[in-house]
Amino acid sequence: MAYDACLEYAQGLGVPWLVLSGGYGTGKTHLVRAIAAQLVKTNSSVRVWYVPTLLDFLKAGLNAKENDISLMDAVSGVKILILDDLGVEYSTDYTESLLEKLLKIRYEGEKHTVVTTNLTLTQLPGYLQSLVSDNTVCRWLDMQGGKDFRRSNNG
Repeated sequence: MAYDACLEYAQGLGVPWLVLSGGYGTGKTHLVRAIAAQLVKTNSSVRVWYVPTLLDFLKAGLNAKENDISLMDAVSGVKILILDDLGVEYSTDYTESLLEKLLKIRYEGEKHTVVTTNLTLTQLPGYLQSLVSDNTVCRWLDMQGGKDFRRSNNG
């Protein structure tokens, strides 16, 4: 099911947002990297960010007195944004506000966005629960309880 949904997304079918929720080792990152590789073949502009690294980038730019708007525009303006491991970052009010701003910009513009997370729907921050619950814009793939392929391949 997850494979088919990711294939459809990579072919440009369906809604603009795709969220893969599942435990460690269930293949979320593997699937979204395959989506990115397929989209690059079609000359789509794709940017993949590990969420903690993205937040470090945004915070460093702001600390260096970079323009907050230009940094956010650079990240939010990409045609297809893939955010890997949302929820593993060290969460503060500041980082939550950065993520909320970014995701609301993309949601309101119906910009193609793919997110992986270990969190369940009810564990997400309230604003994000609302965004991903809009099935006219987002498809939620529940991979919770899936097999950890990393552990099963190591003996």
